[in-house]
Amino acid sequence: SGVMDPNDRPGADGCVLHSREDCLFYASLERWWEYRRALIRRHSSWVQARSGADLEPKVLHTIALKALPAGPRGHGGRVPALCIGTRWWPTKEEPAAVLITCGGIYAGLDGPAGLFDRLAEEFPHSKEAVAVLQLDAGHEPMVAEAVLQEAIDWVCDQFPSVRAKAGTSGGVILAGFSMGATTIARAVHAHYSDCVSGIMLFSGQTLDCDKLQTFSSGLRRVLVVHGMEDVVVSVVAARHLSRSAAEAPGQPRVDIAIIPQKRLEDMDGLERQMRHHCWEEREEVYEVVIPWVHGLVAQLKCEQLRVLGDHSEMAAAV
Repeated sequence: SGVMDPNDRPGADGCVLHSREDCLFYASLERWWEYRRALIRRHSSWVQARSGADLEPKVLHTIALKALPAGPRGHGGRVPALCIGTRWWPTKEEPAAVLITCGGIYAGLDGPAGLFDRLAEEFPHSKEAVAVLQLDAGHEPMVAEAVLQEAIDWVCDQFPSVRAKAGTSGGVILAGFSMGATTIARAVHAHYSDCVSGIMLFSGQTLDCDKLQTFSSGLRRVLVVHGMEDVVVSVVAARHLSRSAAEAPGQPRVDIAIIPQKRLEDMDGLERQMRHHCWEEREEVYEVVIPWVHGLVAQLKCEQLRVLGDHSEMAAAV
C-alpha cells in the first residue's frame, strides 16, 4: 500500500537502508509527514491504553535493544506503553566516537526532518569514523532516560576507547530532538556524563535543562539549534539551554544556531511541525552540524595524541 508504519522501519537487524529514499532527510514532504503522523497515531494508542478503565500497567510492547553486527544485547525487559527500537551503524574499524540519537515525545529514529537518518548514513564512512546508534524511545520520559543510559553503558562496554581517560574526554556524542533534550539532561548524570564529550540539541525543550550544569568536566562542546519561528517549542528555549550548558563544570564551548524561517500567522498541524523540525531549512541545519562534529572529533584526537606526546600527528588531526 506504500503507507509507512514506524514499527516497520528498518531495525537493528536491517540497519542498512534499502535506498536513499528510505532516508527521511531526502523524502518528499508528503512521505515525511505520513511517517510523522504514523508516530503520532502510535503515541495516541499508548495514551489511550494508559487512560483506560484498567489501571494496572499494560505491557503493550517489548523492548528489543539489539543491533547487528555488534549491538546492545536485548535485556528482555518489558515496560508499559512503550515501543523501543534501535538502528546501529558501525564503522569498519574501532570508532573515533559514537553518536547516540534521541527523538522527541513521538519517538521515531529519524530526528528533526530526517537529520539523524542522514548522519547515520554518512558518519560511519567518513574519515572521522563516527559510529551511530539511533534510539526510538519516547512518550514515557523515565523509560527514555533508562534506555539512553543503557545505550551509553553498552557503547562504553563494547568500545573501551570511547571512555574518558586521564587527560582526555570521552568519545560519546549525544543528539536530542525536542523532548530528547530533556531526556539527555535527566539521563546523563553521575558516571554517565564521564564519557560524553559533546551534545547536540535540536528544537530542545527546557524541562530540567538546569541538570546540564551537573555534567562532568569532560564535556567539551554543546551545539544548540532552533528554528526562529518554531511555535511548538519557542526559540527562547535555545537561550535557556545554551546558558545552562555553559555553566557545566568544564565550561564547554557552546555554539547556538538560530535558523531563519518564514513567518506565518495561521499554521495547521503540518506547518507547525515543519517549523519545529526545520523541514524547509534541513540543509542549513545539516551544514551547521557537519563542521561542528568534525571539529569535536578533531579536538578529541588532539587530546589523545597530546597524552601520547605525538605532536606531529596532533597537527595533522587539526
